[in-house]
Amino acid sequence: MLTDVTYVDNAVEGLVLGWLHGRPGEAYFITDREPVELRSFLEAQFRLYGVEPSVPDLGLPAALANVPVPLLRFCSQQCTLDTGKAVAELGYQPVITRARALGATAASR
Repeated sequence: MLTDVTYVDNAVEGLVLGWLHGRPGEAYFITDREPVELRSFLEAQFRLYGVEPSVPDLGLPAALANVPVPLLRFCSQQCTLDTGKAVAELGYQPVITRARALGATAASR
């Protein structure tokens, strides 16, 4: 399933642009604008910190067996956000790519 993530530098860029150019009461989605498979993103994060992911691929039925029923609907949906409004109204563009962000995170360790 695809999801959107936001590196802190991109989040700050969105906040500053919203402060400078945003309209009062409006909401803007700010992301890295690179949807990613959640599992591969988390595995990359684990490896960055020297941890080998040990979560087996159980398949959907087994993985969801112990999830409370009210939460099941969130487990089967992608969560990508449309940043078009932030691009059009604020001029938002990510200031750092995910690859560079991961490199910066690794270098800061």
